[in-house]
Amino acid sequence: MNSAEISSSLDGGSSVGGSGDNGSHNDEGEISNLVNEGEQQLQADAAAAVAEDDEGAAKLMDNEVAAAAAAAQRQEEQLAAAVMGGKLEIIDDGEESNFPPPIPIEQQLAATKTKRMGKLEVIDDGVGDENNSPPIPIEQSSAANSTEKGNDKTTSNLHIPKLAASREDQQVDRQRMETPRSVYAGPRVEDTEQKATLVDDIVYDAVPVDDIPDDAVAIRPSWWKRHPKVAVCGLVLVSVMVVAVVASVAIAIRDRIRGDEQNSGTPSPATPPSDKCFANRGELVSAIDRYLTTEDCPSNRDCDVGKEYGWPMKSWCVSNIQDMSELFSGRIQFDEDLSQWNVSSVTDMSFMFNGAIAFNGNLSSWDVSSVTNIHCIWDGDLSSWDVSSVTDMSAMFHGATAFNGDLSSWDVSSVTDMSAMFNGATAFNGNLSSWDVSSVTDMSAMFQNADAFNGNLMSWDVSSVTTTNSMFDGSDFFNGDLSSWNVSSVTTMRGMFAYADAFNGDLSSWDVSSVTDMSAMFNGATAFNGNLSSWDVSSVTDMSAMFQNADAFNGNLMSWDVSSVTTTNSMFDGSDFFNGNLSSWNVSSVTDMNGMFDSADAFNGDLSSWDVSSVTDMSFMMSGATAFYGDLSSWDVSSVTDMSGMFIGAYAFNGDLSSWDVSSVTDMRWMFWNGDLSSWDVSSVTTMNNMIYGATAFNGNLSSWNVSSVIDMSEMFSGASAFNQDLCAWADIFPYSSASNIFSNSGCTYDGTPQLDQRGPFCASSSCTIS
Repeated sequence: MNSAEISSSLDGGSSVGGSGDNGSHNDEGEISNLVNEGEQQLQADAAAAVAEDDEGAAKLMDNEVAAAAAAAQRQEEQLAAAVMGGKLEIIDDGEESNFPPPIPIEQQLAATKTKRMGKLEVIDDGVGDENNSPPIPIEQSSAANSTEKGNDKTTSNLHIPKLAASREDQQVDRQRMETPRSVYAGPRVEDTEQKATLVDDIVYDAVPVDDIPDDAVAIRPSWWKRHPKVAVCGLVLVSVMVVAVVASVAIAIRDRIRGDEQNSGTPSPATPPSDKCFANRGELVSAIDRYLTTEDCPSNRDCDVGKEYGWPMKSWCVSNIQDMSELFSGRIQFDEDLSQWNVSSVTDMSFMFNGAIAFNGNLSSWDVSSVTNIHCIWDGDLSSWDVSSVTDMSAMFHGATAFNGDLSSWDVSSVTDMSAMFNGATAFNGNLSSWDVSSVTDMSAMFQNADAFNGNLMSWDVSSVTTTNSMFDGSDFFNGDLSSWNVSSVTTMRGMFAYADAFNGDLSSWDVSSVTDMSAMFNGATAFNGNLSSWDVSSVTDMSAMFQNADAFNGNLMSWDVSSVTTTNSMFDGSDFFNGNLSSWNVSSVTDMNGMFDSADAFNGDLSSWDVSSVTDMSFMMSGATAFYGDLSSWDVSSVTDMSGMFIGAYAFNGDLSSWDVSSVTDMRWMFWNGDLSSWDVSSVTTMNNMIYGATAFNGNLSSWNVSSVIDMSEMFSGASAFNQDLCAWADIFPYSSASNIFSNSGCTYDGTPQLDQRGPFCASSSCTIS
């Protein structure tokens, strides 16, 4: 009750009766309590002003409190004087007083602060106080305040809920702490969870007045805050129920879909194609990798990439893509349906399905009219493809072992490169007779290892072709008629019919005047024995292995102009039946004759007039030429550095080579014959291992040889069963550390390996004295 209410009560006091002094004293005490209550209310207001750290407001409140206290004191004195002077009689009739009940101090505090300061707010969450605890009695509050009366500062009397020093104050504090309250004097908090925490932590604890911040708020904790465990359990229960319902619905939908598929016997429909088209090659490559690898979309229609671009892959929008090269290259298990793809913008399909050995999709409906590069793409039914714009078909069906599609109607008039087009297409034997190949310049390896191919190519216009390297290499069954081909533009025919086991076509009229490389041209063409006598080979520089292992060949090559040839390495190696007349050949430009007649069992031609002055390598030249015994005594071998194995296995050869200048030779491994070699200058030779190996008739005197440069003589005379010469002259210049088994299985009396400390043995001598 404030001072105005007290004054109102005094004005109406004459209507209230009393009976004696005792009544007067009781009423006087009650009035005094009311006055103290008003004073306490004003003091609380002053405390709030001080707490908000606003000096101006605090000073104003101090003045108001002082004035109100003075007025209340005067009213109390006037009331007491009136009672004592008999002007006012108080009668206690035993009935309830007409005075209104005292307003709870909490409401007075909140209302007064809101009205005076405008900064505090009372929040009611609508939930009643479960304890319905009454406000602290005014008597207790008055008693607590009485201990601090007389202080200069009004705020010193405040105790909300400051720790008390007196016994009475401690009792009040204890009651405050034990009784749950609805009032929280803490900072303004908007977060509900934090409010509940602060209420739990502060409402039941004594908080010093000085610690209460400016923005205080009266909060009543909600029910779920006061019962958190019950609330959490309820929330968990509800969540579990929601999850169970969602899972049940999903399972029901899945079962319904599976049931429909089983009943209908057909797979579920594809996800409608996405409106999203691939913007570039990189985006498409990434999606393919996700589809096939990361997300395993072929077996998972709900994969993310399927949702983004459509499922299955055939529904993808690829109309913006121009480059599909190597798109599925190396994906050996790939076999997705791509029949609906719009590839009309694609220009490059090279290696698109290279190595995708499981792929067998139907791409016959693809519009490939814009494609210019279809190099090594794949196999399949492509008969209806419009390839009129394609310029490069190189390796298109490379390794397509099962492909044998119909390509007879293809317009290939724009194609310039057909290299390796059917390389390794072991089943292909399609009809290509009507193809217009007039623009093609490269047919190298076109039918290489196309084992089944034997198509009719007689009418092909190959006048623009410049290279036919390995064109029919390994085409085991090809024996087509190529007699009318115009090959005048061809510059290289390397390996063209190599290992074409069945080929024996007529090539006699071919104009090969532009050809520079015929190396390995008929290598392994075991059936070929065509007439090549009229060929103009004047431009050819390389004939290495040209007839190697051409077992049936024994053509007349006598008139060939080989003056430009620089290498005949292995030219007739393994040509079992060749024994042509090559005596007139001009080989003055040849530098490499390595293995030229190696294992040419029948060859015994006259080579005595050959100019071999430019040759540097004669290694294994006559090796295994078991029938050869020609005269080579006049050869100028001064440029030769390698004679290793030159006559190994040439058992019939016993020519006189004593005049040969071998001063440049550094390697004589495996070289042997039965002639007189005593005068040879071998001072530059570094390797003689196995030189006379197996020369069963050789017993030449080599004691005069200067072997000071030799670093390897291992097994030099091994197997030379007739050899038994004294080589003590070598004792001081012999390479003892690298002459193991030099005389093993020879005819030497002492066939052990020479030792430095013994200076022997050296074949016919057990040891050699110091010279």
